[in-house]
Amino acid sequence: MKIYIYIFYFFFGLSLAACVEPYNFKSEARESFLVVDGRITQLEKYNTLRLTRSTPYGQAADLIPVDNGLVKIYKNDEEGIECKKLGDGFYQLATLGEVGNSYFIEITIGDKI
Repeated sequence: MKIYIYIFYFFFGLSLAACVEPYNFKSEARESFLVVDGRITQLEKYNTLRLTRSTPYGQAADLIPVDNGLVKIYKNDEEGIECKKLGDGFYQLATLGEVGNSYFIEITIGDKI
């Protein structure tokens, strides 16, 4: 019975060490993306939006705040209301959510929408 245990551990150890092959992953994506995080609720303190930029693959995984944006919120195809900049990528939404309405945002950073 002891011999079977030794054989088992031998092959188990061999299986862990035998199939190790390094793989070099090369990513084509070297750009950062805009990350939009927020919500619209009926409570005033939760109606914020945060704009950040992701970091490209291979760099430190930090989100970079975007403070130079212009954020407008539209409700039911009405005229857009500009959101207030709070700093560190946060924007205060200028409206409270209402059930049954539809909302969308327009974000302008520099010359890009």
